[in-house]
Amino acid sequence: MSALTFAAAWQAYRRAEKLLPAKPAPVTPRRIADAGAIAAEFDLVALDAWGVLNLGETAIATAPAAVARLRAAGKRLVVLSNSGSRDAEISAARLRRFGFDFTASEIITGLDLVPAALAALALAPPVGFIAGAAAALPALTAGMLALGDDAAAYDRVSGIVFLSAGAWSEARQSLLAASLARRKRPLIVANPDIASPEPACMAAEPGWYAQRIAAATSARVVRRHPPHRHPRRSRGGLPHAPDRGRLRARRRRPRAGAGERHLAGLHRATALAAATAAPHIIILWPAMVAASQKRMRKTPMVAMITAAE
Repeated sequence: MSALTFAAAWQAYRRAEKLLPAKPAPVTPRRIADAGAIAAEFDLVALDAWGVLNLGETAIATAPAAVARLRAAGKRLVVLSNSGSRDAEISAARLRRFGFDFTASEIITGLDLVPAALAALALAPPVGFIAGAAAALPALTAGMLALGDDAAAYDRVSGIVFLSAGAWSEARQSLLAASLARRKRPLIVANPDIASPEPACMAAEPGWYAQRIAAATSARVVRRHPPHRHPRRSRGGLPHAPDRGRLRARRRRPRAGAGERHLAGLHRATALAAATAAPHIIILWPAMVAASQKRMRKTPMVAMITAAE
């Protein structure tokens, strides 16, 4: 795991601003002591995972009780995560170990967006994948080629899925950059985070490495979304949207290193990046963008509680 300085992470997020939605109108911040203070104003609460529910392998001390109070008040909950190494089932099990009661149907992760992106690209086998040593994703990676220190493997694949950076290194980054410079192919980034504040350091995430690949290879970067259907609607996700509603963002904990649009509360929510052509880098961003942003705006009283990026 590589560590970043705050300055490096901040500058990288600012460079990524062009991939984000337009900035919303200015709002007056409102400080609250607990989510319960605003619960009566909202029907659905969207919770960021990292920095709101947990930090690393430790639950935020007040979070389980706060979630329990929201449930007792009858609020619908959804958890949004950029994780590229845990799907909804694994994420739900992990959160239960921290004392939460979320089900898989209430969780949307970056990893859940990968199958549709791969289907849209229809890549010939083998497809390569990058993941930490602890990643256990046989349903997704079966038939794929794990990329590590073998330089020839990078040239063999028709595309690459960057799931997580736990086992990534500068040497492997150089192999990836060189291979994509020789022959441009899709690089699907399942976790768009650039930096993740760990208890001991600020860790580099796949978005950091993807941004560097784009700069080194002049690759085109896109972030797309589904125009019609929410990816979890069939599993009891966000409610159908009557007229006239609003989205309100609540940032619970400071989290280092993100751009102004992240600060506006747009970094997490539901979108599916599925490419219809073959751009060089595809960012899978569970973020509040385009069609999904419009859909949540039509849902009466939606609160989004996210780490302040």
